[in-house]
Amino acid sequence: MQSSQSPHFARNDDINQAYAAANPLVNLNEPDKSALVTKVAGGHNCWLTSDSACADILTTWIANWGQNEQTSNQIKLTVPPDIQPGSSKNFPADSQLFADNVYPLLSAHCADCHKSNASVPISPYFASENQDEAYQAAKVRIDLDNPFASRLVGRLANEFHNCWSNCSNDAEALRIAIQAMADGIDVSELDTELVASRALTLPDGTIASGGGRYESAVIAKWEFKTGSGATAFDTSGVEPAIDLTLSGGYSWIGGWGVQFTNGRAQGSTSSSKKLYDLLSATGEFSIEAWVVPANVTQEGPARILSYSGGRESRNLMLGQTLYNYDFQLRHSNTDFDGLPSLSTADGDERVQASLQHVVISYDPINGRRLYVNGQFTGDADPSAIGDFNQWNDSYALVIGNEVSGDRPWAGSVRFVAIHNRALTDEQIQQNFDVGVGQKFYLLFGITHLIDVPQAYVVFTVSQFDNFSYLFSEPWFISLDDNASIPATALNGIRLGINGRELVAARRLPMCNKPSGRIILQRPVSVASRHPGPGG
Repeated sequence: MQSSQSPHFARNDDINQAYAAANPLVNLNEPDKSALVTKVAGGHNCWLTSDSACADILTTWIANWGQNEQTSNQIKLTVPPDIQPGSSKNFPADSQLFADNVYPLLSAHCADCHKSNASVPISPYFASENQDEAYQAAKVRIDLDNPFASRLVGRLANEFHNCWSNCSNDAEALRIAIQAMADGIDVSELDTELVASRALTLPDGTIASGGGRYESAVIAKWEFKTGSGATAFDTSGVEPAIDLTLSGGYSWIGGWGVQFTNGRAQGSTSSSKKLYDLLSATGEFSIEAWVVPANVTQEGPARILSYSGGRESRNLMLGQTLYNYDFQLRHSNTDFDGLPSLSTADGDERVQASLQHVVISYDPINGRRLYVNGQFTGDADPSAIGDFNQWNDSYALVIGNEVSGDRPWAGSVRFVAIHNRALTDEQIQQNFDVGVGQKFYLLFGITHLIDVPQAYVVFTVSQFDNFSYLFSEPWFISLDDNASIPATALNGIRLGINGRELVAARRLPMCNKPSGRIILQRPVSVASRHPGPGG
């Protein structure tokens, strides 16, 4: 408002002055870097219960302002810190040191919330009555090399989170306990036979999430970034927001997502009416979801996503029956339940208990189509083309179950977006290629190994689950535009943490975009035992 605190970018008397005040605070090329976004993300006057959700919505609005929805999140790689891989400490497999030093403080002061059987359980469960479960949850929040940098300490010292006496004193007590634990752990030295890159921690990477997605027609979007609470926010920026209320058996998972065991995430009928208004108006749509089915034994079909009024009445549904994905849609040539269903062929076994990108799409030319991992399944719609004149505007959107609660789906949902246009094959492939969840590019420096300035081996790194990360798609780059790059072989890549090679991770050649699943808790480097010429 013009009478309140400057800058007056929200004044209601002169849009030109509001525009002038807002201009210095937005970055139309990189909307997420806008001062308006970073201010709200830091906790300044967010209008929701989640700062990150407000920041995401503002980012969308600014991207739309700049009319660069398709390019607003293009990634620019930056030079990382130069960290020598060296000796460091690894968490022991046994939890006894944790139990002797850190666990007594956590179990005494955090157990009201941070255990699975608390009256209002809040993940992570580092105060669990099961000592080993508590240890696993606490490890990723403990820094053995710099105990004060531990997330457990920072929550008390900097964020004043549920201190039990004086926050500074409580943080210091926890730091001392972590230091005592660290003092009991021997240092792991770097193997002298390894030819090692520079080392990085995950925050040293360049954020890669969302870059290059096609979202020109998105009307609802859930990225599940909040990580706690009972609300999954619609961050599409298109009002009304269909914020989903979580209930029943569910838990947040790391790297963005929600796992359902016998629960659901449901919107109100009033906000869900946005789908009726905006999809029936165009007569076409695409719904994409990144999902991890828990198994291939679910029947019903189990509801992954449904816009419905009950078990046998809906506007649309994406479900799972054993190895098949099912797509039900009410229109003038199907019944009120959206039958007959379009299902993937039994013999194709499209559903797998792994992370998959699934798209259901409808338009008046092609009818219903199903896509899995960027590819059209080829399954033919059994119904003739129809219209949406029989849609019901009083239904509710639900994820993970039916609105009646009797068709639960077991699995994890990492992302859902609803478009009020049918995406093309190329756009679906594009969004599949971008991937999902919180991702980083980690640039491991190798300039000291080859005669090329600002030379790096780059990995795309994403969180696979609550305990491990996925390293994939390694490639070589120099950030010096004038660099001369000789023919250099780099073979037998390994991943190491805390000066120790990870024997559980796959060896990563540079050619076929393989992946290795590892536990990532400390600084990481890449190394080779078989360097090529110059490397």
